[in-house]
Amino acid sequence: MVVMELECEMVLVGLESGVVVMELESGMVLMGLECEMVLMGLESGVVLMGLGSGVVLMGVASWMVLMGLESGMVLMGWDSAMVLMGLESETVLIELGSEMVLMGQESGMVLMGLESVMVLMGLESVMVLMGLECGMVLMVLGSGMLLIELESGMVLMGLESGMVLMGLESGMVLMGLESGMVLMGLGSGMVLMGWESGMVLMGLESGVVLIGLDSEMVLIGLESRLVLVGLESGMA
Repeated sequence: MVVMELECEMVLVGLESGVVVMELESGMVLMGLECEMVLMGLESGVVLMGLGSGVVLMGVASWMVLMGLESGMVLMGWDSAMVLMGLESETVLIELGSEMVLMGQESGMVLMGLESVMVLMGLESVMVLMGLECGMVLMVLGSGMLLIELESGMVLMGLESGMVLMGLESGMVLMGLESGMVLMGLGSGMVLMGWESGMVLMGLESGVVLIGLDSEMVLIGLESRLVLVGLESGMA
């Protein structure tokens, strides 16, 4: 393993042989990276989980979430607030705009110049997609919302205060949730980013990543492999 110029608040967990990590900034969480990994110029607030061998990540901007990427991936020039889930091998993603969500991309995909707020699900091989717009994403949900029994692979972004989320399965990505949130029974592989005060998190399973949690947080029954970064005062 080669680790160079790692700045403050860095968490590296379970890195295997042949990993090269260069110029990672503060607030970085790297979990379970396999061999032959090359990470270059990753900015703060990046979460990388379960990346397979032979992955090359270059110039990834802040608040990036990469989950379950398989071998042979090439990611270049990703903007902030990017979510990549379950991308298979031989995928080439170039110059994707901010707030992009890519789910279940199969092999041989070429995605070029996609604009912000993009959602691509179940795309087959040898596809060329240009300038597509959003689909299966729940964004900017108003206060007082009730979401029950959300299935796996869901993406919830920008949920406002007073939200109740129950029975969320694995592979869930929750970003920018405001105060007054109640999360119960979240499955494994969860990514929670930018949670504000008054949060209640119960029964989170293994592989959970919590970043930037504000004060007055209550965390109950957290299982193994939990990574908590940047927790402020008043935590229980």
